[in-house]
Amino acid sequence: MLRGTFFVLMATATLLGTPVALRPGPDSPANAFARNLGGGELVGEVVNTSNRALKRRVQVRAGGREWTLHVPDGTPITTGQGRVSIHDLDIGTYVRARGQRIGSTRLRADRVFVIGDRLALRRASSAARRGGEHGYFMNYAGYRSSYRR
Repeated sequence: MLRGTFFVLMATATLLGTPVALRPGPDSPANAFARNLGGGELVGEVVNTSNRALKRRVQVRAGGREWTLHVPDGTPITTGQGRVSIHDLDIGTYVRARGQRIGSTRLRADRVFVIGDRLALRRASSAARRGGEHGYFMNYAGYRSSYRR
């Protein structure tokens, strides 16, 4: 009797605790609440690059906060010379990303522009004026939704 009760309690704790311990992926239907965060633009310095463990995620420091930039397959990553891979980004490179917020400090990029080093950031007039070397994050005005009639 006691052994059966113990197993039922363990199974209940596991079923209740697993959703809390494991976060859903950014494209998961369980993450539907994140769609209301709207779009944004992020300019900052790459502090951790993509690898096999992080998959296609890059850590970017912008405005004094560290953001996780999720870059799906097929997302254009461009420089002045053309397209590059997410794995070609180095630590210390400045990037500008546009996309949808999927968390308080997470952005799913629709497009990524590689600015370059600190001197290139100064030459990029709009990025340098807004946040200087510290970068910035800017929300798009309002929630953008679409519907069909």
